[in-house]
Amino acid sequence: MPSITQKQGGLAGRLHMEVYLYPPDKRKRDVDNVLKPLLDAMEHAGCYENDSQIDKLCVTRREVTPQGSCYVEIKTIDF
Repeated sequence: MPSITQKQGGLAGRLHMEVYLYPPDKRKRDVDNVLKPLLDAMEHAGCYENDSQIDKLCVTRREVTPQGSCYVEIKTIDF
């Protein structure tokens, strides 16, 4: 796995992001509705410079967890 290089403002280069969603209950939800606010919040927090750096995005809905949660993994991509 390549090392992640950091630049002022967050991760630099092309990125692969894996998102694991743990909903708070069994209500019907569209996973895509979570993505835009999550990506924007992570950009605002300085995780990466811009969400346009993300070339690969995988989303997995997991088991119900009280209060719900989200786990995110970000890796660099070598082309």
